[in-house]
Amino acid sequence: MNVSQNKLNNLITLYLNDLADYGDSNQNYMLAESTLNSIKQLIIESKGDTKDILQEEYEKASPEKQEVLKDFMLYAKSI
Repeated sequence: MNVSQNKLNNLITLYLNDLADYGDSNQNYMLAESTLNSIKQLIIESKGDTKDILQEEYEKASPEKQEVLKDFMLYAKSI
């Protein structure tokens, strides 16, 4: 997934909005929000490729956060 920083930030916002509207629990939303907002901050501060940032964060993440990142990447590819 090779997208601009602005587009990725917009996708994160859309994903979180959809999860809030259609998600199955508040706990899942809170996990997704904390996971993706930390990545959003890294993207803002970074000059690197967004794909590399996502990959690095996925590798460092707990299994629960890895699931969030996988779901987000599937969501982003479908849009």
